[in-house]
Amino acid sequence: YNTVYAAGSDGILLSGANLTATVEGNIFSGCGSTGMFTSGGLEMSSQYCSFFANQNGPHGGGATTGTGDIFENPMLVQPATGDFSLEPESPCIDAGSPILEDPDGTVRDIGAIFFNQNNPPVIDSFLPENLTLGTFIGETIEFSVVASDAENHMLLYSWYDRETLISRDETAEVTITVGHQPGDSIWVMIDDQHTGSTKLTWRLDAVPVDENVKVQLPKQFAINSIHPNPFNPATTVSLALPRAGVYNLSVYDVLGRMVTNQSERTSAGFTTLQLNAESWSSGLYFVRAEFEGVVATEKIVRLQ
Repeated sequence: YNTVYAAGSDGILLSGANLTATVEGNIFSGCGSTGMFTSGGLEMSSQYCSFFANQNGPHGGGATTGTGDIFENPMLVQPATGDFSLEPESPCIDAGSPILEDPDGTVRDIGAIFFNQNNPPVIDSFLPENLTLGTFIGETIEFSVVASDAENHMLLYSWYDRETLISRDETAEVTITVGHQPGDSIWVMIDDQHTGSTKLTWRLDAVPVDENVKVQLPKQFAINSIHPNPFNPATTVSLALPRAGVYNLSVYDVLGRMVTNQSERTSAGFTTLQLNAESWSSGLYFVRAEFEGVVATEKIVRLQ
């Protein structure tokens, strides 16, 4: 099961006395002489081989054809640039020995590179449904997936806590006690054991809390408070973030001119930042905060 393309002479040459050889599953295409050549009394035959556009024909010497040989274009993708894989319409697909199998579970293809006919598993549903979890260190969470496979292959589930494999079997669910930092992940690789796999990842925004009291995370992004307001010369803005991410906060005067702007990545929960307005004129300003496309605005007043 090799692919021989544009050999300068014969695709394969075997020589020897009182020997018998069978060549199987090879593609011989564009060779300068024959696809196969034998000398010295060696008896050589081919089976389940592809011969195409070899200058002096498929066989030479005592070589003969046999079961399953084909004599048409193998339809290699782009052999001149080194891509010897098969086009979807190639006659070499499933044309190898019927008792052999490719990694995708189908009949062996002729040539060195098999054409993958397998479809990866499809995830139909999963829990938790939110792939970014505002959760708590020490909390136990159940993860599960429902997956299907077009070829009805037996699915294997590999569950990972960050990069550590914690389970690998036919179980489509796992229970994990969270002990992470923000940005860590739990993920599952679903493998059909025939070249197809699908990955699903949950991102964890782990928040340490008192073990007896669990403070709920904000349900949506908002400007939680601005205090004091009015102020002179500084005030503190509190933002409510339902999950970890990057927020942007800008302040504009009444003419629409930006007087300050800042962005920062932060954890889920409540975060605060201070606005220092020593260089601002007294008057009305507008605070504009944005997070994942959600915008919140509030008025503030700078006193003289």
